[in-house]
Amino acid sequence: MKKIKSVLIMILLAASVFAVLSPVSASCPTVVINEVNFDDGDDWLELYNYGPAVDMSGWTFTWEDNGQGPGTYTFPNGFVLGSKRFVLIIEWDHAGDPPSNTESKLYFNENIGWSDGEENTARLLDKNGKCVDYVRMETDDTGDEEFSGNPIPTNCSWGPPNITDTDPYNYVFRNSDSDTDTGSDWTKSSDGTPLALNPGQTGQSSCNSKALPMDWIMKKFGLGKEK
Repeated sequence: MKKIKSVLIMILLAASVFAVLSPVSASCPTVVINEVNFDDGDDWLELYNYGPAVDMSGWTFTWEDNGQGPGTYTFPNGFVLGSKRFVLIIEWDHAGDPPSNTESKLYFNENIGWSDGEENTARLLDKNGKCVDYVRMETDDTGDEEFSGNPIPTNCSWGPPNITDTDPYNYVFRNSDSDTDTGSDWTKSSDGTPLALNPGQTGQSSCNSKALPMDWIMKKFGLGKEK
């Protein structure tokens, strides 16, 4: 009996480890672009971290628009985005120095030329230049020469449906806990929810570990009771 229990425990532990180490699919987000304010006061980009704390030193946020882009913001050395935490990256094109950075707000001296009804894009890259997340907003006004069609970066993913007709909205926000790299992940809105979960989000990744806890295994097989 003890031998059978031992074999079953080994099987359960192996399955548990496999669940933990299984590759994360594209629909299982970690750090994501969670919300974009593109036309209400100071433009900002909101990030949310579904996974463990991440040192974002050297990461970059880059943007494109039809007026002034592209542009790049580099995260300061030592900046860590905690688990289940938000951060806003906020433009500052006013007179004087921007406010001091905090754990949830990062400021930079530049104006992002985003506006409603334009082809605004944002991408998040890690310190090695790998695309972590990407979002694009497009216009249906293909006859206007102003709209040149910002291309999708070669190291990022995006597919239809697109986010179109953003005029007269001011925000787009992620509407679930999945990340399919398409416009279906996003909802247009006239109101923002900075530093808070959006409608449709739980803040919990669908890829949370399915590993079986050791205490459950011990209890299930009555281990620790035999003398």
